[in-house]
Amino acid sequence: MKNKAAQSLPAKHYPGLAGKAYFNFGGQGVMSQPSLDAIFEAYQYVQREGPFSSKMFSWIGQQLNDTKELFAAVFGGSAHCFALTQNVTEAVNIVLWGLNWQAGDSIMITDCEHPGVVDAVNNLVRRLKLNLIEVAVQSLDGQELVDSIEKQISKDGRTRLFVFSHVLWNSGKVLPLKEINNLCRQYGVLALADGAQSAGVLPLSLRDYDSDFYAFTGQKWLCGPEGTGALYVKESLLGKLEPTYMGWRHHLHGSERGAEKYEIATSSFPLLAGLRTALKCHQEAGDDRSRYVKIMANLNYLKSSLEELGVQTVAGAGASGLLSFKVPGKNHNQLVTDLESDGVYVRSIPEPDCLRASIHYLTESDDVDRLLGRRQETTLAGVSPVFLPESIPAQSLNQQKFQFLQLSNSPLNDPKPPLAAKTGQSNRKFCIFVVASYRNGLFPLLLDYFPFLRKNEIGNVFYVHTIFCPSGLRHR
Repeated sequence: MKNKAAQSLPAKHYPGLAGKAYFNFGGQGVMSQPSLDAIFEAYQYVQREGPFSSKMFSWIGQQLNDTKELFAAVFGGSAHCFALTQNVTEAVNIVLWGLNWQAGDSIMITDCEHPGVVDAVNNLVRRLKLNLIEVAVQSLDGQELVDSIEKQISKDGRTRLFVFSHVLWNSGKVLPLKEINNLCRQYGVLALADGAQSAGVLPLSLRDYDSDFYAFTGQKWLCGPEGTGALYVKESLLGKLEPTYMGWRHHLHGSERGAEKYEIATSSFPLLAGLRTALKCHQEAGDDRSRYVKIMANLNYLKSSLEELGVQTVAGAGASGLLSFKVPGKNHNQLVTDLESDGVYVRSIPEPDCLRASIHYLTESDDVDRLLGRRQETTLAGVSPVFLPESIPAQSLNQQKFQFLQLSNSPLNDPKPPLAAKTGQSNRKFCIFVVASYRNGLFPLLLDYFPFLRKNEIGNVFYVHTIFCPSGLRHR
């Protein structure tokens, strides 16, 4: 595909983006309307043709093959090296339980793995009496990080597997995949990469990276349906990684040729049509490098803007689609709720205690501005401005201590005459989101000018040092 700037489908093609600034692609992406249509049409076809029939078995086999062929085209490798899974955790478990472990063997993980992977590894260690080695990676970079991993590999040859994330889920830090793969190969250690936060973000060639095992999911950055994903197994390891569960699905291929032996039985096959459509939408938007360039442009804009506001970004962020940051003096869980009520979607992370924003190539600069509070929305700088209709001029009153009171976000369909007179608007639909009060009685003044405000609409109380209020407000 020719190198071109990433051009996303219009927002109307992604219903999940309507009316919101969405920064949770790292949790679950939004699906395009073409993907939704493809799933619905596939389900209709199944019912129309008979869900259990010889024709349908042929159709299912085609769905599986087409999806693996597309994975091979997008991520590199051969189609028969991909096993279709429902999520990354399933793929990780296929590898964990498919190796011939002996009591006393060692398995390595980083100190920043997702709880799903940590639990899966701990379960394996407990049941098979293995040694668990944890490698600190969050504070290290480059050769220092690779050296730290090397020091943790047991020199008795009993370190069998290193499980690590290509992109750390809590900070967005990118680990050097190729260097880690080469190091592990040098010591006879197999490498399993969790690609949940990298597939669909970073330009990726599994064959060039010489990956042993690579797990990724369809519902995050790839914007496919939940319940889709894959495990890539290097061809030379297909005969060494044993299936823990065995079902009938590999018979759809006529005989075992590769990674299909790790698939079990019935799943929601029409979802694969939606996933393939999602991948094709990305390809139409631009090649993986041009999409990555757009992701980085918006992420760097958000990162620099947050730092200007005094918001601390978590170390390691800046090379993937994830940006984690700490808002001083704020409860991050509560901020998630507050922002969501304003149509801005982020998530909190427990360790380190922070917020995380996922920047996709579908993310627009207006979305970033909305998160930053530059479009009359809740700001992350620790202060929420007074948001009034755009027709009312506003000025900043700095270095004053105000009491801050937030109103419910209910629309005012028919403004009262006094308000219409003051704003020069009549019969305009809008919301007043926030008003302010300080100790000499601004709130009574606002009630004087905006008599429809009621005390029972007052919600949380905050104390802030910067606030905006209408410059035209004067006591009558």
